[in-house]
Amino acid sequence: MMNTILTALRNYNNRADLEDLRERVNSGSLRILFEFNSSDTLLYYQHIKSIFNLKNIVFVNQINNTRADDIDAVFILCPYDRADRLKAVSWGIKNQKPIYVLEAGFISSIYPLSDKESPISFHVDSTGSLYLDGDGHNEVINYLNSEVNLDLEQLSLSKKIINLVCENGLSKYNNSTYTNQIKSKGNVLIIDQTLNDFSITLAEASQDRFQEMVDAAISTYPDKQIYIKVHPEVLSGSRKGNIFLENYMFRSGVHILAEPILINELFKSFDIVFTVSSTLGFEALLYGKEVHCFGKTFYGGWGLTVDHVKYKNRSRTRPIEDLVYALYVRSNFYVNVETGNNDLALPSIISFVELIGQYRKISKILDYQLSSLKAQLSVLQKEIKITQTKLSSLSTNNISKSNLPILEATVPKKEPAIDKKKPTKKNNFSIEDKFIKCLVDERRYNKYKRDRDAFFEDSSNIVFKLYWKFLKRH
Repeated sequence: MMNTILTALRNYNNRADLEDLRERVNSGSLRILFEFNSSDTLLYYQHIKSIFNLKNIVFVNQINNTRADDIDAVFILCPYDRADRLKAVSWGIKNQKPIYVLEAGFISSIYPLSDKESPISFHVDSTGSLYLDGDGHNEVINYLNSEVNLDLEQLSLSKKIINLVCENGLSKYNNSTYTNQIKSKGNVLIIDQTLNDFSITLAEASQDRFQEMVDAAISTYPDKQIYIKVHPEVLSGSRKGNIFLENYMFRSGVHILAEPILINELFKSFDIVFTVSSTLGFEALLYGKEVHCFGKTFYGGWGLTVDHVKYKNRSRTRPIEDLVYALYVRSNFYVNVETGNNDLALPSIISFVELIGQYRKISKILDYQLSSLKAQLSVLQKEIKITQTKLSSLSTNNISKSNLPILEATVPKKEPAIDKKKPTKKNNFSIEDKFIKCLVDERRYNKYKRDRDAFFEDSSNIVFKLYWKFLKRH
């Protein structure tokens, strides 16, 4: 079912033009109406002014106090229906303004947008659609269907970007630091996605296609080990997936892959990838993998994939370098994280690679600190009673309340006298309470019970502070 915004944009004679937008960005003269209000933008899109070198930005909640002549274009995000987005689109159509659709770029940030980290790049569509519309008319498909071919300089740039992406394991989000523990090679990877994701709808697919995909992978490759990759948001419990994982938990030759493995590490173990419409399927092409598509993806139908669907809107084949140029260069706008200014694709990606390197070094420090925490907890075992899960499960990549040590709420040598006439009650302390109560006397515990953060603020032990940080986060 078509949503209101897409219907409106497809019927609108949009005057948006990508080259015109780039000229305005380069001149620093661009004035936009953005679908969010100022506080939302400060939280999620701090880089937007730098990425587009904006002269002025007006938010949708300021629209009644703004003259149409003071706006050059309207910016909206992924075009599913949302109240403020509808308001911005309606205003743009009424005032005959170019409307550009934005989506976080293919190299976006370290953490996902839900963690309030601003993207360092945006993919921009001037057709009123989005690249995820795999068999429609959008900026990427129109370009790839054209007779334009890359010149030698553009081809060289694409190859450099592919090398940077693959050598450094870059993806849309880059918070994974988990190394690959899969010993075998040449396996099959099946990619699950979140239920009712907009990219699935635009790929003209549904949940049924995921079942078809799993069945096809198992029947086509009966002698290979098959891994179903769970979506991170499914692991966190915030979304549901499309594949019924319980059906495959104990099936021979089928494994559930939940670890957030670095993408370049991940693809060392897989030669074949099955997907409906995941961007990870496109990234697999950069590593030279065989990719099976069960939805109409933006990267399918160009002669690079094994397509289990038929496309109406493909007029030629394209090499992977052409797709990289279309997606990472031609329709993408960046901020250089070193300078803080709008910049070209290559220097911006290089600056982000350096940032990622620093992040991964910090992650190694956290691993070291957690190993120190394990050692300290083993010492505490001699003085207090500890019921625990395997301490080896503690890591910066796999830590949650379910695998943290559960510390009993009694402190040796400080137990109150027991009244034998009355039955004793076992207190159901939280993990945090147990941890604090084991380490301090009753008087100080009462203080910290009122203000839990005070214990770790008072402590000079950086490992305890780190432990508390993970408890609060997870």
